[in-house]
Amino acid sequence: MWVAFAPPRVLAKVANQAAKKHPAYKQHGVCKLTAESEATKALLKQLPVTDL
Repeated sequence: MWVAFAPPRVLAKVANQAAKKHPAYKQHGVCKLTAESEATKALLKQLPVTDL
């Protein structure tokens, strides 16, 4: 089971993908992103545009 939280829909989709696949979130299956956080910026830099 994965849980993802983020205010805008696109960030919620990124959080969902991170909760499923990113090693930092995969163990617990939970990812909460905020628009201006460093974690959000780091995930967005790693994500290919085609994945959205």
